[in-house]
Amino acid sequence: LGGGPGELDQHMRRQGRGDAMDSWVGTGPNHRMEPHDLEAALGPDVLDDLQEQTGLSRQEIVQRLSRELPDA
Repeated sequence: LGGGPGELDQHMRRQGRGDAMDSWVGTGPNHRMEPHDLEAALGPDVLDDLQEQTGLSRQEIVQRLSRELPDA
């Protein structure tokens, strides 16, 4: 996700998760995503890069992101 929020937005929309992304950047309640849904939206290439950069397991990455992204 070197492209920042714009790249995240593209990944989410390609996977049919534009509604969640819209809720995160708009007003009103933020939609939560289950870790497996976020994993599918990000895709294996992004998760491989994040694993390499952070040293965390894929499971830990998607759990943390699914918990933190809606409120970020």
